[in-house]
Amino acid sequence: MTKVKTGIDGFGETVPGLPRGGIVIVSGNPGTGKTSFAASFVYNGAVKYREPGVYASLIEDERRFYSYMRGFGYDFEKLGDRA
Repeated sequence: MTKVKTGIDGFGETVPGLPRGGIVIVSGNPGTGKTSFAASFVYNGAVKYREPGVYASLIEDERRFYSYMRGFGYDFEKLGDRA
């Protein structure tokens, strides 16, 4: 099975990668870092490794997501413009 790096500091030492082409679902209680983790994976994959990725939320709208991610230094609006 081919794996892709997450680009998340510290996580790669524990989990050497996620399945290429697979669907990864992140679940947990509110406030546990699901959005931050998933967005970090997608953003780092696109920026560091030129991997495609999709982030989907059933709760959060696009504008709020972009604003929240800017706080982490992730410019998803710019990535969307590249597509």
